[in-house]
Amino acid sequence: MPDFRAKESDARLRAIAAFVRPGVRVADIGADHAYLSLHLVRAGIAVSVIATDIAEQPAARARANLERAGLSEFIQVRRGDGLVPVAPDEVDDIVVAGMGGEQIADILRACPWRNLPDKRWIFAPATRARDLRAALPGLGLALTREAAVEADGRVYTVMLAQASGRPAPLTPLQACVGLLPQNPTAAAVRFVERERAYQKSDVRRQTTDEGRALVSELERTLTEMRAALTSEGT
Repeated sequence: MPDFRAKESDARLRAIAAFVRPGVRVADIGADHAYLSLHLVRAGIAVSVIATDIAEQPAARARANLERAGLSEFIQVRRGDGLVPVAPDEVDDIVVAGMGGEQIADILRACPWRNLPDKRWIFAPATRARDLRAALPGLGLALTREAAVEADGRVYTVMLAQASGRPAPLTPLQACVGLLPQNPTAAAVRFVERERAYQKSDVRRQTTDEGRALVSELERTLTEMRAALTSEGT
């Protein structure tokens, strides 16, 4: 039997859950085992959850886990691509986690109701967060909050976005770091360090003025974040 309590102690899962408003209806897109869905209901954060997955096997695992936990009354499992199985009047906060930033952006492009003002979007990309951030303004969404979290030896970011008319396009630096400099935790510094290393390793970009300028901006941002983190600790 799955150890639900152990899964619910996962730092990344808890970081995502902290972005969900108490007392709302949630869509958990790409739910897989539905551990996040289970935690949201068990912790009293969500009043109901629609958990979706495109593949039958993960959907079946999720259903089995809900039955074992005795929470099938509060969590529905639906099979389908992205937000296709979800109607806008069924949910308030939408979580899309555990997939690449490009894939999350594609899911948003296919959602005709992504710009409804009462919806809050919570993203936790497994990879390529910069691509998701860069895509959001063109999708009519703006970042309003972001935090980094370390889990299983890796560092991730959790983002909150909402409809915002026509947000201005992000600069290359903003696409790389998002709102993390506003919340300079140790995990945020590590995330930006990883982004700097990635940009420096891109040989093609480093032959351009824009690529070299971006690395310089990342280094300056890291210096400022480390200084802020140090001052907070004194």
